Amino acid sequence: MIFPSARGLTFLGFRLYPGSIRAGKRCGKRFIARLKQLQRQYAEGVVDLKKIKQVIASYNGHLSHAATLDLRTEILSSHPFVRKHTKTHPYALKRGVMHKHMDNHLTIEVPK
Repeated sequence: MIFPSARGLTFLGFRLYPGSIRAGKRCGKRFIARLKQLQRQYAEGVVDLKKIKQVIASYNGHLSHAATLDLRTEILSSHPFVRKHTKTHPYALKRGVMHKHMDNHLTIEVPK
């Protein structure tokens, strides 16, 4: 079937129009889904910032071939990466347990 070029053509995750290239819907949705997954994993301490930067750099590299600066800015600004704060158990406070944060790892020391 032949369609007018004004409708665009999907190719490699992009929508090609006469005079412009845009990101396809699926590509943006996959990017958002991947960021949400990384947010959960980062909050739980499963992944580190190095891995997150690699994934974002990969998507930025792919999406940079189209007019997507506003899309990338909007997606990244609406998905912050924050570690969950651990609550100290009341029993640990009674026993005098001290907490130290070192290199994004929580270590617990019991005073002697």
